[in-house]
Amino acid sequence: NAAGASYAANRGDLVFFAHLPNSITTAAALVTERESIASNTKHVAFFAGGLRIRHPETLEEKNISEMGAVLGLLGYVHGNFGEWYSLAGQTKGEIPDAIGVVNNFGTPAKFADLNTLANAQVNMAIVKNNIVQLSGNFSGQYANNQEKFLSVVFFVLWLKKTLKPVLEGYLEEPNDPQTFRIIYHHI
Repeated sequence: NAAGASYAANRGDLVFFAHLPNSITTAAALVTERESIASNTKHVAFFAGGLRIRHPETLEEKNISEMGAVLGLLGYVHGNFGEWYSLAGQTKGEIPDAIGVVNNFGTPAKFADLNTLANAQVNMAIVKNNIVQLSGNFSGQYANNQEKFLSVVFFVLWLKKTLKPVLEGYLEEPNDPQTFRIIYHHI
């Protein structure tokens, strides 16, 4: 995780998704693990909670990482709605194939712990209102600005990737309203 977070931060054009182990069961221990992996960077996102599923052939209950579901949500949300939408919540963040989570911080009794994890920028798979869902839309950045939200980071990366080729075509053009109008219509 530390190597992946460092790589993504150095590149600056992607986000590394780090899974915090299912064996860590307290909010304080999850925060400690998160802080040991990466410092303050918007190019990493931390996920924990784990999922309980039934094996498709044996129907035996298994505990697995939530990362497959998170990546599935990422593809679904970005493909159907846009990079600027959150992966979390009951609407877009539902994980329908899971029967539960390994470490549930979604109960009313664990509200303070879920808040602690949110303040530490740790996104959790939880069961809330009988729905297995992703809670939290946070990048690994501690600074209190818009880029602490994962959807904003993905939107900025998308803008750079989309607009850079268009805008580079106008580098040597005059800096006047006519050029601005042409750029506006091109975009």
